[in-house]
Amino acid sequence: YDENDDVDVGEYERARTLAPRPLPQPEWELASSCYSCNRSFNATLHRHHCRRCGHSYCGAHSSHSHRLPHLGFDGEVAERVCKRCKVVLDSRDLEERVVWRLARCRDYLAGNLTPYFETGVDTVEDAAYRLTRAAISLARSI
Repeated sequence: YDENDDVDVGEYERARTLAPRPLPQPEWELASSCYSCNRSFNATLHRHHCRRCGHSYCGAHSSHSHRLPHLGFDGEVAERVCKRCKVVLDSRDLEERVVWRLARCRDYLAGNLTPYFETGVDTVEDAAYRLTRAAISLARSI
């Protein structure tokens, strides 16, 4: 912590503890047939659930996967999702990447780009502190 910075310790602590809570996971539908093709589930046609919308699908219509940490699932493990949800999730991911890249370009052109780290110079604490300051600055601008 640098005495000359305009970030006070109270703001730092609030920013550190304000992690978004996961959204509630959907209730799983217990349908007797596939939500897409209407084929009845039986001993050979198993019911699967989309982890995003909760609808019941046969294996052919729930063969996609996507990471869903915002729903409280492990962020390292891709979960089963239906095709419709996969399209929505891929579209959202693309939008987030484009917005992030545009923000980085805007910050670079304005001379306000906060580097992630400086190789060979930064300690882990330095990088964490700089990222925290950038997060607080971004939160203030919203």
